[in-house]
Amino acid sequence: MTGPSRPSRARAIHISLGAGLGALASGVDHALGAGAVPARFELAALAAFAAFALGLFAMIGRAPLARGGAIALAAAALAGGAAIWAGLRYAPPVTLPDRYVPLVIVLIALPLPHLVAMARRDDPLSPAVFHDEAAALCLRGAAAAAFTALVWGVIALSDALLGLVGVDLLDLVAALPAGEWMISGAAAALALSTLGARAPRIGRSAAGRLVPLLVPAALFSTGVFLLALPLRGLSGLFDGVSAGAVLMATVATLAVLIAVALGGRPEEAVAGRAMPAMVRLLAATIPILAICAALAIGVRVGAYGWTPARVTAAAGVAVALVWGAACAWAVLRPGGWAHRLRRVQPALVLAAPAAALALMTVISPEAISARSQVARGAVGTPPLDARDRRAIAGWGRAGASAARSIGPAPDGSQPDWPEALAIVGDRAAAQSLMAGNPELSAEVVRACAIATPQGRPGCVLATVRIDGAQGPAAVLGLARTQTTAEIVMLGADDREWRRAAADPVPLSDLDALHRDGVTPTRREIDSLKFGSTDLLLLP
Repeated sequence: MTGPSRPSRARAIHISLGAGLGALASGVDHALGAGAVPARFELAALAAFAAFALGLFAMIGRAPLARGGAIALAAAALAGGAAIWAGLRYAPPVTLPDRYVPLVIVLIALPLPHLVAMARRDDPLSPAVFHDEAAALCLRGAAAAAFTALVWGVIALSDALLGLVGVDLLDLVAALPAGEWMISGAAAALALSTLGARAPRIGRSAAGRLVPLLVPAALFSTGVFLLALPLRGLSGLFDGVSAGAVLMATVATLAVLIAVALGGRPEEAVAGRAMPAMVRLLAATIPILAICAALAIGVRVGAYGWTPARVTAAAGVAVALVWGAACAWAVLRPGGWAHRLRRVQPALVLAAPAAALALMTVISPEAISARSQVARGAVGTPPLDARDRRAIAGWGRAGASAARSIGPAPDGSQPDWPEALAIVGDRAAAQSLMAGNPELSAEVVRACAIATPQGRPGCVLATVRIDGAQGPAAVLGLARTQTTAEIVMLGADDREWRRAAADPVPLSDLDALHRDGVTPTRREIDSLKFGSTDLLLLP
């Protein structure tokens, strides 16, 4: 009797690994939902897990798991560490803004072909190796998603069939700890393992046949834009907020089309006379589009100053300009243009993750923007309105400091906190505390959009006088989910808001805070009580 074949053993290991990653995903989801991770480091936890899980999934069937796991772990440490560093720009308990999510995605996803090549001990900057691994990742990722959906379709159909005889299969799956996550992970790993060796050839063939068909349409639309450019002028093209984003997205799309059309090897490039010429013309338009994107961002910055979104967009423009310079260097010189462009593409792909990493570590969009808006406020042209001041206050520690430097709105109104915030207790004291601490305004806006069980806004600020303290203390209740809330406190002698409890409180306690405010309780250690929540006041 013979044992299981080597491919069967490898596939069993891959399925077990996928189920384990599914269980780990369930644990991360549970930890984030329970508030076990500080709010400003939630994205760091997700980034570290996503980098590790996606890296390991990418290695299945393509590279030795031990070496691939070590590389995936290093990628997780880099992504998580960068997100933690970015989170330090915000005072607790503020959550890292959503604008960092695309940076994390770029940092994790784009280097995956290079990481797989490193795990296979191939040259990650080789055009042939890079195209093989990129094609394999795209094909296997699509196949894994489709196969996982098919598995759940079979499970749903089986549940309906077994329900006729009184067996509820989905309830049995739900009763298993992390059952849904483990099944999804195992199904994805099975698809990845099955397509491991065949994926590069199939992926190259499919992409090489289908994607170049879009080159004529892309060249036509880009040509129409460039012809309209001198007729419309910059003012007609760049007066919209999203013009720079559209141009950068166009550059990225054209770069993908050109890369697939050229292939990783000369024999994989598009053939004939017309198609190579169109690809070359398309590559020649990238420098022009990149310059237009830079002008679009420059127009907005010149008119309204820097914001974190514009700093991020400027980094994207820098990447587009690098691509444009490479395309100009390749296509404007005679002979061998395809070889020159094909040779530099694997390195060019890393420009975007490098920019994302810089924005999360050494370059602070918030600090750059805060300095710009302080200068704009000093000049007063154009004037900063209430919305501008509220936005600036939400840019982390640098933004809060800038908001205090800029001062209140000219009409004396308080723009830093949303009008939906309910105030219980001493309103004048509450407004004084709000004016001195604008950094939570973005968090309050998100919380106010969630309703309590009794239909009140999920944001309430209650003030209370404590014996022996110089001034009032404040309790700020912020809804986090449909069932939980977080409590933030500002003590009478504190300078920064701080998290009042490690665990979330029931959302229903915000109704009690709305209705009755907060009650001081005298005992061995003083506390503040509302609803079922009892906050200890540590000396």
